[in-house]
Amino acid sequence: MPMRLRTRASSRLCLLAMVLSASLSGVGAVRAQESASDSVRTHSVRPARTLAIERIEFTGLTRTPEARALVASGLSLPVVASPEVIQGATDRLRASQLFRRVDVHTRAGARPGDVVLVFAVQETAPHLRFGLGYEDFSSWYLIPAQLNADNLTGHGEGLRLSTRFGYRISGVDLVLRKPALDSARDFWELRARAEGIDRIYFLDSLETKHHIDRGGIDLRLGRSLSRTWALEGWVGAEQTAVDSNASVYTDASPRGREKGEQVPFASLPGTIQRDVRDRAQSRVGLALIHDHRSGSGLEQRGVWARLSGEGVFSKYGDFGSWQSDVRAYAALGRDVQFAGRLRAASLSSDAPFYERYYVGGLYTVRGYPSQALSPPQGHLNLGTGSIEVRHAWVGPATNPRFTAIAFLDGGQGWSQRAPAVKDLAFGAGFGFRVRLPWLGQLGVDAARPLSPSPVREGFHLHGSLGWSF
Repeated sequence: MPMRLRTRASSRLCLLAMVLSASLSGVGAVRAQESASDSVRTHSVRPARTLAIERIEFTGLTRTPEARALVASGLSLPVVASPEVIQGATDRLRASQLFRRVDVHTRAGARPGDVVLVFAVQETAPHLRFGLGYEDFSSWYLIPAQLNADNLTGHGEGLRLSTRFGYRISGVDLVLRKPALDSARDFWELRARAEGIDRIYFLDSLETKHHIDRGGIDLRLGRSLSRTWALEGWVGAEQTAVDSNASVYTDASPRGREKGEQVPFASLPGTIQRDVRDRAQSRVGLALIHDHRSGSGLEQRGVWARLSGEGVFSKYGDFGSWQSDVRAYAALGRDVQFAGRLRAASLSSDAPFYERYYVGGLYTVRGYPSQALSPPQGHLNLGTGSIEVRHAWVGPATNPRFTAIAFLDGGQGWSQRAPAVKDLAFGAGFGFRVRLPWLGQLGVDAARPLSPSPVREGFHLHGSLGWSF
């Protein structure tokens, strides 16, 4: 996700000091009343009144309606005036992309013990950002330049034009997103994109690269069903062009092949030759999402799950797909997190090779080169699982500076018959993540294959931006 530099609030103790100082007069009045009534209530003790937020005010709003800013804060009255509540609201406003700066202070309210919470904001203007991301079954990428023009009309819409370059992927995206007033999960989004992808596969144990260009436009709609459930649907059209020749991806000197050398069309498998054509297709899909997580960083707990189905229509053959992805996070001790992931996916047989699933690499089974455990034409079905133990060695668990990881991955793909347990591929290893300015979590994982590998190596290194999941 794109990131930008943001000022942070002062410590919770400072917030508590503001709340207490704003309500000194109210507390004094309460003490006077208690002192006057002590002689009457000799056998009872009046409980201390909890500080409450009487009213929420915003200063600096020029385009944004106050109602939208209030929704972005996540506050609804009545609410206790605790440092945690105020800090959480401030963080949500800063993350909303409505404002480039958010400051907070309090003043005494009309009633003793109540406070008025005041947010002084500065609305966003068109600006450049830097970020990163990754695509499932594909790779991570950098966003070296992203022009953001968020909230131009004051209704919370996001408009961004971005470039992305990464490990086997590059492209340009134009996205317009409009969330609903009462929930960011109720939205519509229009996206136009053009991208180039290098699909990697092993051809007779030779690591091969096949380039695909595609572009399209999508309309996506989101609807919140409850606090933890949401529904998303989409419809789109795209055009794909596949190079007629592949090329050698890595040097293979013992076999007399050099990196970049062409692999002619006649040497490609028939299933890939069939898909070397320009292809226009339309997509319709639906996804059910469950998000019951709380906390951030290694203090994140709970479950996230997504179940999706999609139909793709083309004159060269229609196909359908479904995917399920379940992730769980739990505590194993102080600064130690357990993370687990299960994923399954399936396609119908008319899917072209660049839509199919490939096993091996950072996002499936570590310890093997990317896509090394699949045939050149890929698989129609996929099942993978991963478990990780993450320990924050340096820095707070919410956003550690250095994290150590131990992991075990397993899985396999198939097209006809599901594999037996003995046919599953496993890899185990360790890694680390280092938090760097602008980049976020930069990591390296070293894994040992625990099953037969198509390449002769005792372990395989994987570089990553962000967490593996």
